[in-house]
Amino acid sequence: MHFGERARSQQLLDPPTETLFVDARIVASGVQTCDDPSARETLGRFERRASPNPENTLGNWLWAGGELVADYNGDGFLDIVAPAQPFAKVYKGHEEAVAFDPVDVLKPFDLEFGSGGTSVDYDADGDLDVYLMRYDRSNKLLRNRGNGTFDDVTVEAGLDLHAYPSTTSSWADMDRDGDLDLFVGNYGHPDQNGMVAVDDFVPAAPSFLYENLGDGTFVDRSDMLPQWLHDAYTYAGGWHDLNRDGYPELYVINDFGAAQPNVVMLNVRGTLVPDNNGMGLDLAMSGAGLGVGDLNSDGLPDMIVPQWNDVGLYLSRDGTWIDHAAQRNLLNDRDRGQTVGWGADLSDVDNDGDLDAFVAYGYLGNEFTEWENPAEQPDALYLQGDDGNFEDVAEDWGIADRGSSRGFVVADFNDDGWLDVTKRDLSGPNTIYLSRCGDAGWLRVRLHGEAPNTYAVGAIVAVHAGDRVWERTILAGGTGFASAGPPEVHIGLGDRDIVDRVEVTWPDGFHSTFADVDTRQILDISR
Repeated sequence: MHFGERARSQQLLDPPTETLFVDARIVASGVQTCDDPSARETLGRFERRASPNPENTLGNWLWAGGELVADYNGDGFLDIVAPAQPFAKVYKGHEEAVAFDPVDVLKPFDLEFGSGGTSVDYDADGDLDVYLMRYDRSNKLLRNRGNGTFDDVTVEAGLDLHAYPSTTSSWADMDRDGDLDLFVGNYGHPDQNGMVAVDDFVPAAPSFLYENLGDGTFVDRSDMLPQWLHDAYTYAGGWHDLNRDGYPELYVINDFGAAQPNVVMLNVRGTLVPDNNGMGLDLAMSGAGLGVGDLNSDGLPDMIVPQWNDVGLYLSRDGTWIDHAAQRNLLNDRDRGQTVGWGADLSDVDNDGDLDAFVAYGYLGNEFTEWENPAEQPDALYLQGDDGNFEDVAEDWGIADRGSSRGFVVADFNDDGWLDVTKRDLSGPNTIYLSRCGDAGWLRVRLHGEAPNTYAVGAIVAVHAGDRVWERTILAGGTGFASAGPPEVHIGLGDRDIVDRVEVTWPDGFHSTFADVDTRQILDISR
């Protein structure tokens, strides 16, 4: 194994007080053009591919609801890890995207009741490992051998402390010592009948916070979280730098918000302090998912949060966040059955330079529950127009699945610069929708940092063109529902063939700048 030099990384506790630059190298894959942009109009926006039906998931509940997407074997193509009771499957990527022919690399491990997870290079050796969550079972840390096969290192890493119903996980350098720490959010069975009486609230399973010691092991720091966060029925959440001070905040999305609302934990130099709704985000809702992106170009993350019977769109303004869903026409359609919202994502699916919004809707029920909601609930793709308003085009674009959707991942599987989406349906097959390309410009950026944070999780990529600036953050989980995409960013750029510059703010606060960059390229930037 390879681990970062902890003594060196501890010197980087605070970001530089002035703008300091560091040498970096940029490698572009070459300008790519679309072979047949007319296919978007003649054949549709997406090509749908489906796997053979997965194994029985034992009801439309919470397990098997997430997906992981990353390049695990180092061949340059994105792979998919999909939990499917009683085990997880790996679908290998290739030059024509993903073939739904599972490989058996996870077969040796006990992964029953898998619920989702994240991809992270926890041991700083340059390849992506898998943290796989399970429902009412112990979670697993699988170390990548470097070729897309794995070893179970859960016990030796010190991550075998609990066996609770995990629904979200997220990695970030909480204390700015250079390595990545882990938050795990847990839900819980409300009671033996599957019901919760909010007036007589039963505390959920506790959530967990693990500090990375820099030597391949972790220590339980869950005592840094208040008891009322532990008691909450957490569905989603993760690390997002809400005040741009270099220390990521922890934002947690909870169900049964009348008992315990969502929670912002401010990060004060590595110490987590309750925000007490100072940012306006301690929302009382039945929240289930989280999408994050800068919608109003102020440099701060905005959020879409789906819940039961509603969806919120929270835009930052002077350090607080206000719901603009109604003003922007980002609304679920109850008449069409859009009742229970799960995974969410903010990304630019038409490459016009503005973020659009995916929301997965799906039936919630199992042999215990009596909650009433439609069996068929079409997913949404809210396309943002030039006026900032949204329109659900999922039906017209052929992507409005009506099954029991939960998690999904938006990523570029076939390297054409147009975002694709893979979905998890508890009542049907895994699906991938390959976006047919067009003429618009784009950039896809992958960062290669110094150990121990080899994928530069927490870095900010900013693209400048005229008076427009697009910012994206490298994440390792923390959005969607129980799902995680690859550690990279995508920026749609409309009709631009060149941008003025690409800037990288590395996790330690240092900067790299590249001028006059052609669009329609995959950029690999190495520190």
